[in-house]
Amino acid sequence: MLEQATTKMNQWKAWYDSCKDEDDKEGMKEAARNHKALQGVVKTLKWTLGEEGISDPLN
Repeated sequence: MLEQATTKMNQWKAWYDSCKDEDDKEGMKEAARNHKALQGVVKTLKWTLGEEGISDPLN
């Protein structure tokens, strides 16, 4: 699941970059929002799996 979330997060980043190149502000907003949400998912999964260096995701 961590790998899937990381892959999806990277896809949203790539889409953001694509929208930025096309000056698509609405697309950029959606991509940024989803990318940020997935950053939280990735951090939480890493914390749950006990990866060192990952602080409590609620702080």
